[in-house]
Amino acid sequence: MLFRTIKKEIIDTEILRVLLVEGNVSFRDALQLGLTKADYKIKLLVVKNTREMEFQLSRETIDIVILSMSLPAEDSFHALEFLLGCKRDRAGFPYVIALSPVDQPQNNNLIMACGADDIIFTPVSIQEISKRIRGFEKALQFCDNGMVIPLSQSIETAQL
Repeated sequence: MLFRTIKKEIIDTEILRVLLVEGNVSFRDALQLGLTKADYKIKLLVVKNTREMEFQLSRETIDIVILSMSLPAEDSFHALEFLLGCKRDRAGFPYVIALSPVDQPQNNNLIMACGADDIIFTPVSIQEISKRIRGFEKALQFCDNGMVIPLSQSIETAQL
């Protein structure tokens, strides 16, 4: 398994900055409501497409991106490509959680190879997303000068 070291000063562990990218209005609203009522501190930004995601990432430092793979295919994979570029510029951040409607090994491998750090299959529960965010938050709390986060075993991420 590949690993990357993350320097503590990159992340403000008081409040995680989470960007939700979801095109479906009702699903987006449900996720937004559930995530804002969670028992951890996050600053949640919500956008509906790749263009808005890129704009927010250019203006704001984001720790976690929750990306719907239900956007049009070219948008989803364009978003992953863009996020992979952000990771190179920012020592591995943002951490990308892909929400995928399909649990197929070929699809999963492609999503991970294109830059996702984690995949959650839809339909998804707020508890499952919260569990992943809490795990990420706990990992950050244990870091002193740096921490180790596993990466997907892809050629793209191996060059980080």
